[in-house]
Amino acid sequence: MPVDIEISDEDIAYAENVLLPEGKYFDEEGRCFIKCLETVDLQAVPGSGKTTVLLAKLLILDRRLPFSDGSGILVISHTNAAVNEIRSKIGKKCPHLFSFPNFVGTIQGFVDSFVAFPFYASFIGGRPHKIDNNSYRAEAECFSRCFLAGYSNEEQRAAKYYLHMQGCCSSYRLSVKDDGIIPSRDVSGEPLPIKKSRGRDWSEDQKKRVALWLVDYKMKILKTGTLCYDDAYFLAELAIKKSSLFRFLLLRRFKYVFVDEMQDMALHQHNLLERLFGNSDSPETIFQRIGDTDQAIFGGSKIVETGGWRQRDKILTLNNSIRLSPAVSKVLAPFAFERGEDFRVNGLHEADVKPHI
Repeated sequence: MPVDIEISDEDIAYAENVLLPEGKYFDEEGRCFIKCLETVDLQAVPGSGKTTVLLAKLLILDRRLPFSDGSGILVISHTNAAVNEIRSKIGKKCPHLFSFPNFVGTIQGFVDSFVAFPFYASFIGGRPHKIDNNSYRAEAECFSRCFLAGYSNEEQRAAKYYLHMQGCCSSYRLSVKDDGIIPSRDVSGEPLPIKKSRGRDWSEDQKKRVALWLVDYKMKILKTGTLCYDDAYFLAELAIKKSSLFRFLLLRRFKYVFVDEMQDMALHQHNLLERLFGNSDSPETIFQRIGDTDQAIFGGSKIVETGGWRQRDKILTLNNSIRLSPAVSKVLAPFAFERGEDFRVNGLHEADVKPHI
């Protein structure tokens, strides 16, 4: 059964007393989000206090913990610094939120603890003893001394030649595709192109054997207990593919899921969260994503595609910025990457400095 909670004006007054300077109050947009306890996205302009309204909601929900059905709250942000900020601002006022069955942490910490490591224990056995990119790189660079059972000497040489010429022994990843596992360029899942660098290219059968060797080689490293950070997402995808139990348990463990700074999530992180919590067949779990698409961390040649966040049909907004002046907000608004019909930036900061580039 869903946890039936309503947030009152008195609850918001309590949060204002804790979080805001004396004489300051949440505006109507902020109050609307704080009271909203259904699946929704919050799109906020720079300096609008989006994290503060989330903290207000967490403060209020903590007063209802523990929930009668044993479920909890999941709060995910992108960096340890952001998580530490949440803890430093409300930790002393929230006696329940930072303990079982709740979880406040990074996306990496969540994936490791709740999906990847439990699946590793059941699929491989034991627990990874090290998850670190540098340690993984040192393991992967030993490919020239590795001989895998089930491959001819010619196939072994072809696979090692490929890794040597491409220089990708520690950068290629594994991805779940259809009913199998494939080598991919990176954690995004784009298939790794298998081709011979010099001379006559391999046949299609030879390429398949090289690709299979690469999969088995990486699985061999995985079984030693040394993982790179991206391996956690591969294991999570594999877990979801092989068993519906992980998602079933997570949906019953967490009734409220909040993702702060959603615009900073990479595409594979976005997709994993959607597979776990974003489908409409789980109405009992409230999934709210908070952020600003215009403050996303873009990079590489595929600038638009690297932004994982694609907004839902139902969106709440914070358009009032206490950081920007009216003059700056007027210049800033036309540069927004995504502009809905109701998009606007209301600069409230009093400043005489004229905007310039």
